[in-house]
Amino acid sequence: MAMDGFLSHKPAHEPWTWAKKPAPAWQAFVTAVMAVAGLALWWGLWPAAFNFMVEMLTTAIHEGGHALAGLATGAEVKQIVINADGSGHVLTSSDSPFKSAVISTAGPLAPALLGALLTFMGLTRKALSMLLVTAGAGLALVGWLQTGGAADAGWLDARLALFIWAALMLAIGFAPAPAMIKSVAVLMLALIAIIALVQGYAYLSVTYIDGDPARPSDVQSIADTLGAGNRDIARALLGLMALPWLLSLIFTLNWFQKRDSSPALRLGLSAS
Repeated sequence: MAMDGFLSHKPAHEPWTWAKKPAPAWQAFVTAVMAVAGLALWWGLWPAAFNFMVEMLTTAIHEGGHALAGLATGAEVKQIVINADGSGHVLTSSDSPFKSAVISTAGPLAPALLGALLTFMGLTRKALSMLLVTAGAGLALVGWLQTGGAADAGWLDARLALFIWAALMLAIGFAPAPAMIKSVAVLMLALIAIIALVQGYAYLSVTYIDGDPARPSDVQSIADTLGAGNRDIARALLGLMALPWLLSLIFTLNWFQKRDSSPALRLGLSAS
């Protein structure tokens, strides 16, 4: 099955790289390297801008997970807060402990689910435009609804950062750009989701935010709701965070195995 070419968004065109007919796995490898290099270049040239923009996006992914779970369970989402220092919270009103636990769980799980999905879609080049447009529209909505904390004078910067991310995703998603460009963009977002996942892993050991008993962490909130121990909740979350990545790995390898039947093609060295 032919894939979108590196120099054309039309699937009928033959892809281009260092071989005439490279295997899809080779194309995916090159695209992933370009995504990593793009983020590394951005960080190297503008580290302050990189850190701030990535921090805002990772926070939006986490808090967006809470908000989306609240809407999905029928809870009232009263407030979405994303501060310029990278902190944030979502205030919801739920009528059952189970819904509260689901909402608290969705924040740490959001980066894992999103990262696994973006990785699979980016490597296999599936529905790239739809994915970017949907992500951009979602971020624009979060940016519009979010408010900064009362003591945070930089919340407008946080909102502007989310709008910039949304505009970039929408522009790339709607543009008749080569599949390679869209694939690199999706994989860059996947890498940022992985950063959010790593940050979330460290967050699993936190009981109270800044040691304030009035601000329980997600793990503590779930433990309080279900009457379970913090360590048990943290282990359960780790398992749930690993599951989408395991499924993504299985589906991705299966996809490439079906398309790379020839050893020569697997190396991207076909001469014809």
